[in-house]
Amino acid sequence: MIRRTRELAVFVLLVGSATASPQPATCQGAKFPAQFAHSVRLDGSITPDTTNSVVAGLSNQPNALVVNSFGGDDLSAIRLAQLIERLHTTVVVNGVCMSACAEYLFLAAPKRIVLGNSLVVFHHSPDSLLALADGRTKTKLNQTYGGSARLGDALLRRAGVAPAILLRAQVEMKTLCWLTRPTNDASASDVFYESHFAGWVPSRQTLASYGASVEGYWPHSSAELDQTIRQLTRRSVRIAFGKLNRAASSASTDIDALRQVPACPIN
Repeated sequence: MIRRTRELAVFVLLVGSATASPQPATCQGAKFPAQFAHSVRLDGSITPDTTNSVVAGLSNQPNALVVNSFGGDDLSAIRLAQLIERLHTTVVVNGVCMSACAEYLFLAAPKRIVLGNSLVVFHHSPDSLLALADGRTKTKLNQTYGGSARLGDALLRRAGVAPAILLRAQVEMKTLCWLTRPTNDASASDVFYESHFAGWVPSRQTLASYGASVEGYWPHSSAELDQTIRQLTRRSVRIAFGKLNRAASSASTDIDALRQVPACPIN
């Protein structure tokens, strides 16, 4: 049982690599826009070390942060997103921006640009993992996820984005079951789950309904999303595409839906 589905792990292996570097990224499938020639680049996993490297680069106040990342450590991503917020840094997606990259770096930015053949993919978050197992192992889960959830929600609210989007991703992935396991800290627990989809790409309209606008490329349909995934990975990966009627959804209804997900059977 692993939190990332097997398909998402393949997606990461095929797309994500390298380290943070204060150099302009190379645009996939097109000439890199000249206006981002003096940008800072983040490639690969978001860790304390890569965050320190990017923070040093952003201290020179470049015109953009260019990201190609499958996510990483939530607290490191939130720290970097807080700097993006403070410096009013544009975030440019060149490749993929997944998980903590999408949930914090992308959503916290005052201006968000996605280049051609690039994707922003949401999946689990501290908010959604707390909702999955809330009321069952709440104290230990709060030890693991509570701080990140509170900081992340406050960050998104300041950016004018509804934190409920972090819950919706877990619902749209069609989560099948979950379980908890202890961490190295006996007072904390971690959540693992299985889901039908490896992630979620909301429609542009759905993204806007949560308060996040985007410039540049965005898939218009599930068929176009699948085509872009194949261009990035050379294979098919199941990512949900959401044209959500926001009026039919709210944070409370999504929390209720996640609380209905059963625990995984333990063999």
